[in-house]
Amino acid sequence: MQLNKKLKGSIVPGVKISFIVPVFNKEEHIRDCLNSLISQDMDNIEIIVVDDGSSDNTPQILKEYEDKIILKTKSNAGVSAARNDGILLAKGKYTICIDADDYVEKDYASSVYDIAEKFDADIVITNMCKIYGDKKLFFKDFETKEDGIIDKDEYLKRLLASRHNKVLHNAANKAIKTKILKENLFPIGITQAEDFHTVVRNVIASKTLVKLNRTFYNYNIGENNTGGFEKLKAVVDHKFVYEDIISILKNKNLALEMVPDLEFRKIKSVYMPAISAIPNLKNSSYVKALDLFYEDIDSIISSAGFLKLRLKHRILIKMLKNVKSYENVSKILKIFNTINGFLSNKKMKEFKE
Repeated sequence: MQLNKKLKGSIVPGVKISFIVPVFNKEEHIRDCLNSLISQDMDNIEIIVVDDGSSDNTPQILKEYEDKIILKTKSNAGVSAARNDGILLAKGKYTICIDADDYVEKDYASSVYDIAEKFDADIVITNMCKIYGDKKLFFKDFETKEDGIIDKDEYLKRLLASRHNKVLHNAANKAIKTKILKENLFPIGITQAEDFHTVVRNVIASKTLVKLNRTFYNYNIGENNTGGFEKLKAVVDHKFVYEDIISILKNKNLALEMVPDLEFRKIKSVYMPAISAIPNLKNSSYVKALDLFYEDIDSIISSAGFLKLRLKHRILIKMLKNVKSYENVSKILKIFNTINGFLSNKKMKEFKE
């Protein structure tokens, strides 16, 4: 395997695939990740690792691979900024973004490159294995009978759909033409739905999408991964992502029939967490989430996505519009969520920073 070891300088001819690995305090997993990349059965790849200010043993481990990787070290600025730094250094025709706690099959690069060249693809889409402790679950990203070109418009619609879409929002199971990805980077400062945002933008910017019905990427979820929207950062991030995508679609007059689905998803992930969480006016993050809800309540009710909500939630939101104090809002939500929780057997969650 031929590796490009220079950080900056002349373009190395013939680099086919660039792997980008942002890493921050991943001493337990980074060896498995890098070993899977340096074991690729293809020549002319490069592995760009961006250490985002790790404070554990990660920097020492990376030194073990210094003759096999391109390493950039920077102060901590978040995973998206680290990914972008790596992407901007990439010399390969195609780029694949890898998370530092995951690993890939040895023929990932060769397989996606071969089919990309065959069909002159802008994006090659593969399947994914998600690992939950000792369990492995396999997910198909836009299932097709045969490998080859797929309908871009149909893929985009499924990507934007609110449910039953049978596609993956992840970037890691996709090889994207580097010149396209460099013009559609990850949103800096966003830690929720950043993959979704980036994949949508790159799909829109692409002409030819190709599906390869194989699984190469092993995504280590972990048993303790409990994600959720009951966090202020998640609310703010999702608001940016959905508003930006809706704006792009409207400006390009593209897939406008999917805007109601996106508006619905925005309501569910930006505003409903505050409504569904345990009311706590001493929690500043919860109050800020309520502020966001009331700032946008008129646009929520007037949006096409509002009609996709359950009737009980539409009634609740319209009722809350006329409530003037957060104390009364809190009382109404406690009653509503207590009854709703009893009927649905769901527990309310505390809203977090």
